[in-house]
Amino acid sequence: MTIVLWAVAPLALAQNLVRNGTFEEFSDFENYDFGYKALENNITTWRSPTKAAPRIYSDAQTAKSGKVFIGLHCYGIRGYREYISSPLNCRLIAGKTYVFKMYVKLSGNSEFAISSFGVAFTSGRPDMATNSTLSDSTQVLVDNVKFYSDSRAWMLVEDSFVATGNEAFMTIGNFRSDAETVSKKVVRMAREGRAYYYLDDVSLESLNGHDPCKSIIDSFGCDSVHLGRYNLIPDPSFECYTDCPSNVNTDKLYHLKNWSQTYGTPDYYNSCSIIMSVPDNIMGSEPARTGHGYVGLYMYDKGNYREFLSAQLDAPLEKERWYVVKLYAALSENSGLCTDAFEFLFTHNAPSFTGTDTSAAVPMIDTQYVGTNAARDSMRNDSYKALLQDVTEREAKFLRSITPGAINEPGNYGDKYTWKKICGMYLADGGERFVTMGNFNDDDNTPLKRPEAGGIGAFAYYYIDDFTIEPLYDSNLTDCGAGLPVVADAPDLTEPRYFQDLDLPELLNDEPFTFRGFYFEFDKFDILDTNYVFLDSLLELLLENDDLSLEVQGHTDDVGSDSYNDRLSKNRALAVVNYLIDSGIDKKRIKYTYFGATVPVASNATAEGRQLNRRCEFILKR
Repeated sequence: MTIVLWAVAPLALAQNLVRNGTFEEFSDFENYDFGYKALENNITTWRSPTKAAPRIYSDAQTAKSGKVFIGLHCYGIRGYREYISSPLNCRLIAGKTYVFKMYVKLSGNSEFAISSFGVAFTSGRPDMATNSTLSDSTQVLVDNVKFYSDSRAWMLVEDSFVATGNEAFMTIGNFRSDAETVSKKVVRMAREGRAYYYLDDVSLESLNGHDPCKSIIDSFGCDSVHLGRYNLIPDPSFECYTDCPSNVNTDKLYHLKNWSQTYGTPDYYNSCSIIMSVPDNIMGSEPARTGHGYVGLYMYDKGNYREFLSAQLDAPLEKERWYVVKLYAALSENSGLCTDAFEFLFTHNAPSFTGTDTSAAVPMIDTQYVGTNAARDSMRNDSYKALLQDVTEREAKFLRSITPGAINEPGNYGDKYTWKKICGMYLADGGERFVTMGNFNDDDNTPLKRPEAGGIGAFAYYYIDDFTIEPLYDSNLTDCGAGLPVVADAPDLTEPRYFQDLDLPELLNDEPFTFRGFYFEFDKFDILDTNYVFLDSLLELLLENDDLSLEVQGHTDDVGSDSYNDRLSKNRALAVVNYLIDSGIDKKRIKYTYFGATVPVASNATAEGRQLNRRCEFILKR
């Protein structure tokens, strides 16, 4: 369908919906030997939607603004055409009017000038295996009866159209065939023998100030998402944004109201976007677990590159109180590695990782090394390697200087392309107001493995959603206790005595003993199948010696409140007592006591130690 546009009078316009409309983000390409290079096929910005090869030029005297502009073959070579395409910042709204503008200039070497330019808006990314005319594309057509023939001054192309809805990509060029193109000869003996145009300052704005990028935030109350009555994280599902993310973050994450990038360049995704959309985006495909948005972090990339996000808590943490730290992570489909190194740093003040490059990027190579000469290329590569090594060493030193307060359970890699719970426990010093999440291990100390399905990059990039921090209550005690808490003063440990190492006289000395390998699962008092063999050994001894009596003592690790652990240790002792009674031991010969977490036999600072503490002990008497 072809839509012929009409000119519009000046009206209130919203922000430009075209990213890099002046093309200045291409200003750092290396080879300026001939003042141009072919436009690379980068799906996040301007690219060629066909097999043709438009060019980028750098010349401050020629450009409409800045120094960079684009060149297109539009007519004159047996149907050959060049087009440029770009994703919009967000999808257009049906029934709304949008104003398109760009500036064009005819190349001085062109023999012909043409009378029209077309702009096609599509919902999907245009990819066509051709280098000829895109005559069947839906387009907006801008006609000029006087022709676009000026090779000295930039000419404005401007008109408006009404969106059908959901348009996400824009393609610019000449959509008419050679026979349909209205042209005129402007230079008798031109070197090019064709119509070649320069383009600059492309924009698309909504009429009367309507901003389609804010359509979702207008209809969704971001402050309504709390994810827990006592959650201390503001905006836990990353819904409160000020700007729809149009592309990957290469500088500063300014979109979110309550989150800040502490280090590296984490990304924001929202369904309002196109490249950074939800569920489909540049790193894979994942629906939001809650709402419309989530963030993305490099948890591992070579050269010690990491990304971190921080938030200020709604209230300071209370001294010597346990907190449940929990989020949901989904490995991106582009990731060829996964890691379990999710860690959380708690600080009293806003974290400031100084003394290193906050973008963690390799510095740009000095322009004195740019060129095609082999000797200069060698100097450039050696400089690059030296700079890369320096950055890598600085990042490793920085990472080793940080001690997180809580970590994810070792072995919990989240290696499926779906949301998986990541959690740990934190014992507060008191007064902490900020939390920072990420991986604080350097490359050598980051556990890695390959995901079960695919992945193309040698990195581990995760989507993050639904981040909560809550005080530990009986009602929210979960398997998050497996993470590593930092405990300032560990209690004195008792040396365990094992049934397997003792003979009967040693068992009858009024000191408690247990079985090597006897333990309970976290937050449970059910007897494991592997524990029955131990209890049956004790049962046999009691049945053979009816003059023996038994005391059963229940214990827990230190995750949870004192009252909760007392109740849990009591239930563990009762579970053992009930099994022995059901197996034929007179209940008059058995009694039980319970101690909660007050009598540990191993450190509660490790998962292995906590497992040893989740036990029952026994005292035999005659």
